Amino acid sequence: MGDTKEIMIDLPNRLLEEVNSLLPVKQSSRSQFIKEIMELYTIEQRRRLNIREKMKQGYREMSQINISLSEIGLAEDIRELTLYEMNLTGCEKQ
Repeated sequence: MGDTKEIMIDLPNRLLEEVNSLLPVKQSSRSQFIKEIMELYTIEQRRRLNIREKMKQGYREMSQINISLSEIGLAEDIRELTLYEMNLTGCEKQ
């Protein structure tokens, strides 16, 4: 316990009642219960931030892939349009 620090917090009555109602089930002290909840919250927040960062990276990577695919598709569309127009005008393929 040498690496802990005692703090005081104010909780709304409703929240305190909810914490107290869970204590007999958990069979731990209020202090221990709140500590565990804070640790879980911190872990969950880190997990969410990690997922969010991975999603951002994925979207960045996909945007580059989508640009490349669009450019390929546009080039192919232009090539097909050119061939179509050449056929309409009777020009020879080059």
